Amino acid sequence: MERIFEVKSPGSKITIKLDNVGLEIHRTGFGTFGGFKGAKKLFYKNISSVHLKNSTTFSQGFLQLTFQGSQEKTSFSGFSLAFDENTIMFSKKDSAMMQELKMLIERKIVEASVPATSQATIITEKSIVEQIKEFKELFDLGIISEDEFNLKKKQLLNL
Repeated sequence: MERIFEVKSPGSKITIKLDNVGLEIHRTGFGTFGGFKGAKKLFYKNISSVHLKNSTTFSQGFLQLTFQGSQEKTSFSGFSLAFDENTIMFSKKDSAMMQELKMLIERKIVEASVPATSQATIITEKSIVEQIKEFKELFDLGIISEDEFNLKKKQLLNL
């Protein structure tokens, strides 16, 4: 599953590509702040939170991704956030799209935190009778001695 979101502003474009393991933020244009041009890949398993502030008539909104070891800006002023490479600034027209993006990323973070086998681990253990039969077969084939067979049988039967 790959989803692509685009945020355009005068002089710049930010493309966010989501796939099954992470997202890529690609910035182009002369209007990108802080010199953060190019692409950055973030894996869902490393993202610790997603913060969204909707834009208003007077201020831009932002979507900020944080992860352990990141150097995100802690001030929520638009100017300082514009220099955070893990923050996507957007205008009011993109608010609904950014809300959808936030929900998708949060869902992927949860999915990434659940082991591949989310079901309880199934331990396939042979019954004691089956194990004794296998040792009897090894004894019959001459691979183990009668003493070894009897010892294993006692161990399995807790005698």
